[in-house]
Amino acid sequence: MSDEREFANIYESEDTTHFSVVDKDGNMVSLTYTLENGYGSRIVAEGGGYLLNNEMGDFNAVPGVTNRDGQIGTPPNLIAPEKRMLSSMSPTIVAQDGRPLMAIGSPGGRTIINTTMQLILNVIDHGMNIAEAMEAGRIHHQWLPDVTSMEERSFSPDTINLYEAMGHETRVRGRQGSAMGVYHDRENGLFMGGADSRVGDSGAAGY
Repeated sequence: MSDEREFANIYESEDTTHFSVVDKDGNMVSLTYTLENGYGSRIVAEGGGYLLNNEMGDFNAVPGVTNRDGQIGTPPNLIAPEKRMLSSMSPTIVAQDGRPLMAIGSPGGRTIINTTMQLILNVIDHGMNIAEAMEAGRIHHQWLPDVTSMEERSFSPDTINLYEAMGHETRVRGRQGSAMGVYHDRENGLFMGGADSRVGDSGAAGY
């Protein structure tokens, strides 16, 4: 079987996908979607023209068993008819005075919630523009396992040592997420977009 890269096609990642859009009137869309494996379940919704995912593996793999890898075997995530499995997808629109201010989101599995939250905090609380918010280092903690992961070369040794001195266990990881966002700078009347440089095929564009 041939590899699509042999024919100079753009390589398609296996990650969840996110994009954020704003129009000239300030209306915003934040969309995160995933199929899990390639082509998902390989079933197309009749009359819809879109593929259905195969996220069934996100239900409890072994009911009642919770392990250090973060798989939680609690009853709320048991498989049942018409039930939606756990998901961390968090496409978000932040509003101010009832009007959209920022649309943001990211792929990244269980890290999505923390990635999205840190992006919002970077802009709202730390005064970064949307591009600066994308490039800042990220951390992740999900309760189980009780370990904080930190992106490589994003935090100083002093910061990590101080954190560990408080009793926290840490580990270094590669990139976390691949965020996309748009922001409405109302003071200057500008719409700004940011795309994560952590992956090579991201980008921001205006028309």
